[in-house]
Amino acid sequence: LAARLGLRERLGRFPRYYERALAIGRTLVEVPGISIKPNPPQTNMLHVYLRGDRDRLLAAAVEIARTERVALFGGLRPTDVPDVSWFELAIGDAAEVLNDQEIGDLFQRVMLAGG
Repeated sequence: LAARLGLRERLGRFPRYYERALAIGRTLVEVPGISIKPNPPQTNMLHVYLRGDRDRLLAAAVEIARTERVALFGGLRPTDVPDVSWFELAIGDAAEVLNDQEIGDLFQRVMLAGG
């Protein structure tokens, strides 16, 4: 029942989520060391690939969460490519809190720390 209620509440928002995913995807690929798949996103979900030391990328994200109160991602999954990790980004209501510039700046900080 909760899933049905949630779907009813959010179904009309999905076109907005998709448009937001497109904008965030464009912002992320401008940051050196970041790529997304698919590019452009086809839904409100995309995979974000970060090139750099996984532990340092995670530490930077934790520091941003602590100081800025913004969780960029919860964890990073390894890939078969050395020094490339990824996470899944699902766009919903929370994506409206930050503008594209703020998102780009925060991810720039993560990537600089990831070296």
